[in-house]
Order: sequence, then C-alpha cells, then structure tokens
Amino acid sequence: MKTLDVIKRDILDKNFSEVEFPLLNFELVEAADSFLNFLAKTSNYIKNKINSAIDPNERNIAEPTTEIGYMRKKKKAFNDTNNDDKEVFHYHPYVEEVAKERDCLTTEVSQFFEHARPVYDAAVHTTKKIIEVLETKYPEIRFHFFPQNMPERFHLRFLKYDPKKSGENLGRAHYDRGTITLAIAESSPGLRIGVP
Repeated sequence: MKTLDVIKRDILDKNFSEVEFPLLNFELVEAADSFLNFLAKTSNYIKNKINSAIDPNERNIAEPTTEIGYMRKKKKAFNDTNNDDKEVFHYHPYVEEVAKERDCLTTEVSQFFEHARPVYDAAVHTTKKIIEVLETKYPEIRFHFFPQNMPERFHLRFLKYDPKKSGENLGRAHYDRGTITLAIAESSPGLRIGVP
C-alpha cells in the first residue's frame, strides 16, 4: 500500500491515486460479464423485485439513502442534462437475502452475485487498507466510513449506459462520488477521479 505522502501527492498532482487491487483483471471482467448477462436474461419483473436499503431503518421508506439492488434510470425530459439513461445495480451482501426472500434467485441472478461478491469484498478490503494509511494522520477517519454498531454502508455499483448513436459518449462528463472506482471498460479515455 502507498504511504500517506504518496497518496496525497497523487491527489494533488492528478486528483486521484491508483492503488493495488487484490483481484485479477479476468475476475473483474467476469463480474462485468455476469452483470450484463443478468440484465439481458432476467425479466424486468424479477429485476425490479431486487431492491431494498442497507440500513434496516430505511427499508420501508420511499427513497432510502442507502438503496441497493436493481434500478433503471431514465432522463426525465429530452433536454435533461443531469441524467443519462442507464441500468444500475448496487451490490451489497444484504441484497442476496432480499433476492432469496423474494424468490428471485434465478440462474443469472445467482451467477451475478457469485461474481459480484468477491469484487465487493476486495473493494471493502482495499478501502480498509487505505483508511489504515489515512489513520496515521487522521485517527478518527475510520468511523466516518465504518460507523460502530451499524451495517457497512458500502455498495458496489454496476452500471450500464443505454446505447446511443455512433459517435456519442455513453455517459456525460461527471465525477464518480464513490470511495473506489473500478474502470473495467470505457468507450473512450477520460475517467477522472477526484474530490468535489
């Protein structure tokens, strides 16, 4: 793992810092492929049933802050520049319980979870390692990411933009607000990770 000084220098120079990730590229590709297979072969009825919240206190409210599972995002209007048409799945281990309870464990759903789980575990592990480095200077930072006596609020976001006309970018310019971004496939270079 990089030292705090190296991470800080990277962020000042590039607005992001690359760190080692404990999975091989083919494992990430398998997870991405199983996500695309899930989207293609799972009915909308099943996909829409796989949705909940990480926080038990938010599981029965309309718009939880910790939403997990499948979501379909559509532009609200033709001139809507704040959104892109996309399908999203926020993976968290609890979503597997949701799918089982709602009788949604099809072959495609199970295969997707089987490939998403190790990526999620590796992302949480990597985040904890980064936090250990940050704690040398900021001793209370762990509790901002891992509050005591609360479920981990991390989720792994799988995202597929809807196809567009030839020559158009799939996603508008944006910052990824998550803790870690895994850029597996891009239609063009330019992913930038930074702190807003």
